[in-house]
Amino acid sequence: MKKKLLALAMLGIMSLTAIGFGYAKWSSTVDASVTVNTGSVLIGIRDVGTDDDGSNVGVPDVTAQIQANPGQPSGADPQWGEGINGELKDVATKISTNTGNAIGSIGSNAYYGSISETITNAYPYYGPTSVIEIANLGTIPVKIETLDWAWDPTSVINDEYYDIVSWTISYPGASPITGSGTANLLASLAKIQLHADDVLTLTMQEGIRQTNKAETVTTPQSASGTATLTVTASQWNEVQ
Repeated sequence: MKKKLLALAMLGIMSLTAIGFGYAKWSSTVDASVTVNTGSVLIGIRDVGTDDDGSNVGVPDVTAQIQANPGQPSGADPQWGEGINGELKDVATKISTNTGNAIGSIGSNAYYGSISETITNAYPYYGPTSVIEIANLGTIPVKIETLDWAWDPTSVINDEYYDIVSWTISYPGASPITGSGTANLLASLAKIQLHADDVLTLTMQEGIRQTNKAETVTTPQSASGTATLTVTASQWNEVQ
C-alpha cells in the first residue's frame, strides 16, 4: 500500500512538473528590438553658370560648356530668333547666383534652396544661356513637380517679355530631352524621377521677346529684371 501511495505521489509530482514546464513555455516572452528609419525628401538647386556674365560676378561664364553664338568671343551679347550681333556688342548681362546657405551637397558641389537670376539692360532678341542643376539630396526617390520663376515686383522684364527659347534636360538613366518654349520645358520636367544623389542638368537659352505675349506692347528699352528660381518635388509615390 505504501508503495502504491509513493508511486501515486511521484506521478503527481511529475504531472505538476510537466504542467509547470508547459506553462512556462507558453507564457514566455521574447523581447524584439525594432528600429524604423524613415527616408528624407530634400531637393536642391545649383547655379552652374551663364554665357554672358559680363560683370564676372558669381559663377564665371561657362563658355566651355555653352556658346550661344559659335565663333564669337566670350562676352559678346548672345542672340536668338531674328537677333544679329555682327558687331559683337556687349551691352546686356545675365548673372545667376545661388541664394542663401547651402542645404546639402553631392561630392564637392553644394546645392541651395533657390537661384537668383538678374538680366540687365536687356533688349529684344537678347538670348543668354544658363546651366543649372537640380539634385535629390534626400534618401528616397522624388518626382519633380515644377520649376518656378518668381519675378521681383520692380522688374521690368517678367513673364510677359521672357521665354525659354530652347532647352536640354539630362539626368541619369535617360537620354537627353530637348525642346523649345517655357510651357514645354515645364511639362517635360514634371514627373521626372530622381533617385538619391541623382543630379539633373538643365541647359536653357532664355530669350527676350520683341513684344509682350499678347503682342500689344513693345519690350521697354533698357529693361532689367530679377527672378528667383525654385524647384518643387515630392516623394515618388505621391505624384501621379
